[in-house]
Amino acid sequence: IRHRFWELSTTTTLTKFQTIVRQVQNHPWGLSQVKQKYFNGLSMTTILNNLVRDRKDTVEHVNATITWLKRQDDYEEVMTYYLNKYFAYDPNNANYRKLSSWFWEQYTTYSGLWRDQPLWAYTLHHFNCTPAIMTSTGTITKGGDLFETGGRMGWDNHVYV
Repeated sequence: IRHRFWELSTTTTLTKFQTIVRQVQNHPWGLSQVKQKYFNGLSMTTILNNLVRDRKDTVEHVNATITWLKRQDDYEEVMTYYLNKYFAYDPNNANYRKLSSWFWEQYTTYSGLWRDQPLWAYTLHHFNCTPAIMTSTGTITKGGDLFETGGRMGWDNHVYV
């Protein structure tokens, strides 16, 4: 019975990943991500200040990031956030290469946050890029229906697949 469950689970997971591959290949930006629903409607300033509150970055980095963002002509306080923990991309897609190259150029030179999600949210906004939605049931810590879980618990309640 266990073998059959594993077989079913593997087939289901493989089908999901094959669907994501096709989705990425057909997407104009060659990108698929999990939307971060937790931050819907929150201002970037609030999100950044929460990083300081949660001790995930420094006041100096947050202030530098806010200053940098506000200097951008197309900056908006509320932008769509995606989880960078789960994403799929096509490295051969010219639009994706343009997007990611621009992101890394900014990230390595703007002296802002250590965390990549705020700048990635702005990058997607700047290029008017909406990634394909990889799954609609993702959460902050789990890939929703992307992965079969139930393995042993590890450090800080991490689940091993």
